[in-house]
Amino acid sequence: MKKVLLLSAFKIFSKQNPKYIRKSIFFSILIVAISFSSLVLINSISQSFKLMLFEKLYTFTGHIKMNNANGYEFYGNDHLARIKEIDGVLTVNEYSETYAMARSYKGLSEGVLVVGVQGSIEDKIHKYLANVNKSSSLDENEAIIGRSLADIFDIGVGDSLILFNIENAISGNKIIAKNIQIKNVFDSGIIEYDRNVIFINYSTSIHLFSSNKFDSGFLVQLKSPLNVDDFEIANTLDLNDLGVNSISWKDKHYDIINWANFFDKPIYIIMLFILLFSILNMSFSSFFLFKSRIRQIVVLEALGYSIFNRIYIYIYELICISGLALILGNIISIFFIWVQKTLNIIKLDSNIYFTDSLPIMYNFKFNFILSIVVLLITILFGFIYAFKIKDLSIRNIGAND
Repeated sequence: MKKVLLLSAFKIFSKQNPKYIRKSIFFSILIVAISFSSLVLINSISQSFKLMLFEKLYTFTGHIKMNNANGYEFYGNDHLARIKEIDGVLTVNEYSETYAMARSYKGLSEGVLVVGVQGSIEDKIHKYLANVNKSSSLDENEAIIGRSLADIFDIGVGDSLILFNIENAISGNKIIAKNIQIKNVFDSGIIEYDRNVIFINYSTSIHLFSSNKFDSGFLVQLKSPLNVDDFEIANTLDLNDLGVNSISWKDKHYDIINWANFFDKPIYIIMLFILLFSILNMSFSSFFLFKSRIRQIVVLEALGYSIFNRIYIYIYELICISGLALILGNIISIFFIWVQKTLNIIKLDSNIYFTDSLPIMYNFKFNFILSIVVLLITILFGFIYAFKIKDLSIRNIGAND
């Protein structure tokens, strides 16, 4: 039986088979391979895009912001210590946020969101800094600004700008302003951040905007920011006991996260139907390949091979053909992933897609599961035709003749 299976597999593309059958098998393999690789690439792109987008959102928004439920007051050290003790918390720093006006020495002005963060900001946004080797611990006269704002003002590292307390100026009080030197420039790829956000020293922000009602509290970094929902559910009682309002990066960006989780679903569905149709076509072609070997079937029956043995041989051939399609599909997908990751051939508009090149990564788990599913579906479809093999017997062939 083993020799028969091996011989059957090796003769799939034999010239002894009709030419139209060989062509049908070849194109079936090609279509399944293309459909399979398309699904793999869609998953590789969509998952990579989501991770890239989510990372930028929680990096610049903060994993969780905790504010006093009763207003804009700061907390004492007791609150700070208790938050640090919560399971899953990595770091806790005080922060402040308020709107201001930034003005360059060339006379250009922009409204900005000034974020004061206690301690070094290097661990939070170092991946997006223009100069990653430069320490990002901000002195009282230093700031980190976005690439878009730097381009608008035509300034860079070492240059200066002026921050105005715009609320104080509007209310008719004295103008409060401070000269700030650019310590570094970040490039997140998200225009809202790169144009509107300025990071400054925490103490400086408190001094400069002390007359404002600014947003303040604790900026909490988690060990697993993607699982922030689980963290909030698991620690609901602790957070309620602290008397804080907490808002996670997922809460703040609810709409864009929903869009990211569902934008690729229609493409998945379309490609899945194409793949299923391709597998059905491949099973059909494999059956006609088996049926075209009338003489071999007669010989097998004469040698005592039962109908179940012949079905087994057909399913084995189908699995071999499906295996070839999966190997080719994996080669195609891995090649395209490697080309894009190495050469960044496909460029994107960062104003729309938050990145300037198509993000992509190889997802071994998805590929492995999809390969197993394709094999199982192939076998299932194969049995649809397999039961017709019972008609391929000496008695029925003779009757037809």
